[in-house]
Amino acid sequence: MASAWRQLGEEDRAAELLTDVLAAYRQGSNLRGELSTLDERSELHRRRGEADTAPAVARQAHGMALTVGDRKATAQFSATTCAARAAETAGHSGVARMVTMS
Repeated sequence: MASAWRQLGEEDRAAELLTDVLAAYRQGSNLRGELSTLDERSELHRRRGEADTAPAVARQAHGMALTVGDRKATAQFSATTCAARAAETAGHSGVARMVTMS
């Protein structure tokens, strides 16, 4: 649902829903649900142009992917995090140059 809100341009509604969903997954110790929510949250921040927040959430998702042993997600977030770091090092927005591998 949050992805749909984001795609419709309702980013504030998507962010609110993602915050609530993330809290519910954390309360229920649902690590895979938390991972998928962090993935969507990272994408939302990236699309909003939030250069500080998007890479931080991607790094958090990468750590979660390692924890749950999701190799595909680990690779995805490794690439996203590396691209964000490279862009920051080059003096560009960390978000503008991020790569996503869906």
